[in-house]
Amino acid sequence: MANLFDRVKSGLDKGLAAVSVKSQEMLEVTKIKSQIGNLNGQMSDLQQKLGETVYQMYLQDSFDQSGIQEQCESIKTLEAQIGEKEAELQVVRVKAAEAMGKRFCDSCKTEIEDGVKFCGNCGRKVDEV
Repeated sequence: MANLFDRVKSGLDKGLAAVSVKSQEMLEVTKIKSQIGNLNGQMSDLQQKLGETVYQMYLQDSFDQSGIQEQCESIKTLEAQIGEKEAELQVVRVKAAEAMGKRFCDSCKTEIEDGVKFCGNCGRKVDEV
């Protein structure tokens, strides 16, 4: 009878741990996606302003390449920040999956099935756990 209770308790503990991991992942993913959305909005605004600037320069027949270059650099900076946030999002997802017992290739981050000795995506030898 005690064995049954131990198994039930173990199952509940695993279930609670899974819920905790998934809820934490969901919070982090939502936060990062919101940040990406804000950065995309800023980038869209800058792109629109760039277009307006270029059009005004066209109408006045005077192109100020330095003004255009500054705006392009601002857009490029936002693109880099979005890339960083997307990488951060991937890390959160991998960590949550690892906490759930899944394994990933150290090189390409592809999920590794149990018993596999080499990554099916990049061919790297999988470390034994």
